[in-house]
Amino acid sequence: MKDAWIRWSPGDHMFFFGLSATPSFDDLEKVWGYRDVLKTPLDLQRMAPSRDFGITGRGKFGPGKNLQYYVVAGNGAGTRSETNRGKAFYGALGVTPGNFFFQVYGDYNDLEGGDYTTAQIFGSWSVDAGRIGVQYAHQRRNRDALDEADFDLRVLSLFGVGVPSDRLAILARYDRMFDPNPFAPGIAYLPMSAEANSNLVILGFDVTIVEQFHIIPSVETVFYQAVGDEEAPSTDVVPRLTFSVTF
Repeated sequence: MKDAWIRWSPGDHMFFFGLSATPSFDDLEKVWGYRDVLKTPLDLQRMAPSRDFGITGRGKFGPGKNLQYYVVAGNGAGTRSETNRGKAFYGALGVTPGNFFFQVYGDYNDLEGGDYTTAQIFGSWSVDAGRIGVQYAHQRRNRDALDEADFDLRVLSLFGVGVPSDRLAILARYDRMFDPNPFAPGIAYLPMSAEANSNLVILGFDVTIVEQFHIIPSVETVFYQAVGDEEAPSTDVVPRLTFSVTF
């Protein structure tokens, strides 16, 4: 189950109790627009959950209602059952001047065996002809066990989507991991090396057959930077054909 909540919506605000989305990449994912091709970086690299069980508040305020807030107090277990007493807190503040969107985000999750904190900034520009976005996130993982070292995960992502016609869109994205990710081999459908810094490049086309049906051919390339004296892992090239249906 991904969503199970009760919602109260007074005016420009919404409050949820139950299992609902977090601000980790909810707004960013809407701008990228191609989760059916590949998840956004924090989701892909298993750095943050898309859902959590708790209390959520989000809404708009300020002149022109161009300021947005999004806060969650949850149990930190995502869509799984809660297994420890720790809790998680997420918060994001965004502003939409014209065609631009800027957002700052942070979270803290007290996990069994340690805790982590994340800081992220995201900016985008969207018009009818397309959109571009840039994201940078830094996560610190503190480990409780004496034999496990603390570590950082830092990622930069750039993406662009061009829409030359009603039937065609062109998408491109580049993700740069500045630190080896020990969770990378467990990434669904695109496992990566845990021994080196990774670079991910996505190029593709979105062909609209009818409004509800899209065919999206793409190529995902992952190449690595060696750490220390170790040889860099070999490059991975993954061609994909995505069929996207909405109903």
